[in-house]
Amino acid sequence: MSEQSVENLSFEAALQELEQLVGKMESGGLSLDELVKGFERGRILTGHCRAQLDAFERKISLLTRDDGGDGTWRDFDPSMQSAPESARSAAVYSDDVPF
Repeated sequence: MSEQSVENLSFEAALQELEQLVGKMESGGLSLDELVKGFERGRILTGHCRAQLDAFERKISLLTRDDGGDGTWRDFDPSMQSAPESARSAAVYSDDVPF
């Protein structure tokens, strides 16, 4: 199992490694130690892929919102944990928020 950090892997590369890992694990030819290491690596790869998909989904949501042309577009920053202040204030007073 590769000890390579997943931080620098693209979504496609991480998914390909995950698929290969699952194939090896399903073959039944790995020792218990290799299976556990594979499971740990798979969990890391899955988390990385999920985080990238979440970031892409948020970016698409930002790019397709209907703001009447009054907003300014900027690249999504996945390190931002919360919405901009203007979005948070609007959400507090919105009646159509389901939660």
